[in-house]
Amino acid sequence: MTLDNGDTIHGTHVAVASKGLALVPTMNALAFDAMAVHWEFAYEPDGVQRIAEHLDNPMVAVNCHRKHDDQLFLPPWRMVTRAGLRIPMIGLACPIIDKSMPPSFSEGLYFTIGNVELPRWIRHVREEEGAELVIVLSHLGFPQDVKLAGEVAGIDILVSGHTHNRMDRAIVVNGAIILQSWHHWAFVGRLDVEVEAGRIVNHHHSLVAIDQSIDPNRHVAALVDATLDAERNAMAEAIGRTDVPLHRYAMSHAPMDDLLVAAIAEAAVTKVAFSNDWRYGAPIPVGSIMLGDLWNIVPMNPPISTTELTGAEIRQMIEANLERTFAADPYQQMGGYVERMAGVQVYLGAENPQDHRIDRLFV
Repeated sequence: MTLDNGDTIHGTHVAVASKGLALVPTMNALAFDAMAVHWEFAYEPDGVQRIAEHLDNPMVAVNCHRKHDDQLFLPPWRMVTRAGLRIPMIGLACPIIDKSMPPSFSEGLYFTIGNVELPRWIRHVREEEGAELVIVLSHLGFPQDVKLAGEVAGIDILVSGHTHNRMDRAIVVNGAIILQSWHHWAFVGRLDVEVEAGRIVNHHHSLVAIDQSIDPNRHVAALVDATLDAERNAMAEAIGRTDVPLHRYAMSHAPMDDLLVAAIAEAAVTKVAFSNDWRYGAPIPVGSIMLGDLWNIVPMNPPISTTELTGAEIRQMIEANLERTFAADPYQQMGGYVERMAGVQVYLGAENPQDHRIDRLFV
């Protein structure tokens, strides 16, 4: 089985310009069995539906509901038969779409954690659909998935996403094997299981590096080339240079975001600037920065806004972000990393209680 955990149909200019549709032929060629969703909602609910209509595999989610009738927006699961076993893949979309992202992403919809809905669907697929193994395809995040697995019985395998953890070995919580496979197609996570009498009796998880040792599939490579050809020259325009690798993979601050908030401050003619704590954006090596690299950093090309804030308001804003990042209850964690800042220096205690994490704040 081949599974995709979302954040896939986004993050580059070609994806955003086509509202995701340009990536569909390649996605179909990869023959996924099902996928979860998160940043795909950047194309708004209607855009998600358009993409879903063209995908050969379903987007699945039991925690994405229509406001007007409380019905599910996407199919809850997909059943396949492999090695003689009936195996459903039950989806969980990222629950923060309607809470911390632009309102257009979730217009007419609401999202839940899924811990209330999931037990009912597990019972349904086992008792009414003859499921023998249950896979949950979740975009909640690793801490959230660990808590979820501890609360919900009957999960055999939980494919986790959102937090980009690089897990060399899977963990087991309440009988559920939980794995993540990092980000940006650096690896494919592989899980081999041995099943006896409908139960997993042995498993082995590994990360398969996607590097030059793997020969490209000619058909897929041709689809990628066809997708990129129309804008390849434009996106290859050199617009700058970096002397350090630009990446986002640090909790408090990272060079890619340092560059972004410095650019925001300069454009807005201010000494203080803030940017979201994003995780997407493939690393940019030392050397030329291309136009396409900028789209990888901020693919939605949001406007820069200016406002006046008091010191108390800045403190309150940062405390709220720290709670979303370090909340003791994983279900309350909605941030990725600490909000990115220019012109602000914070000394904090991540383990402190809510609203008391900032020790000293300098502006």
